[in-house]
Amino acid sequence: MKDCNECGFQKHGAEERCFDCKAEQAGKRSYIQIEYLRMLDSEKRRFNNLDLKDIAFIENGKIIEIPEKYIEDFQYVGLSNMDFILGEYYKKPFFDEENN
Repeated sequence: MKDCNECGFQKHGAEERCFDCKAEQAGKRSYIQIEYLRMLDSEKRRFNNLDLKDIAFIENGKIIEIPEKYIEDFQYVGLSNMDFILGEYYKKPFFDEENN
């Protein structure tokens, strides 16, 4: 790792300026590497193509036990595996049987 020649912040690679300094130089407040977005999209697609029943989910270093019924109810609603996790459907039944 090297330090940025402009701000002194540590950065990766052999570039003279860090990404923050490059963004500032271009009159922008933030930066995003397109290659990083492509990698994220690729990982998201890979995750969404897995069968929920075959995934061991880990949170805070511990495997989460997800009731099979939660997965079964969720599978046919048209949402993705990412939605299952980010929407926290793994913590509650998708269909509330008391109100249906």
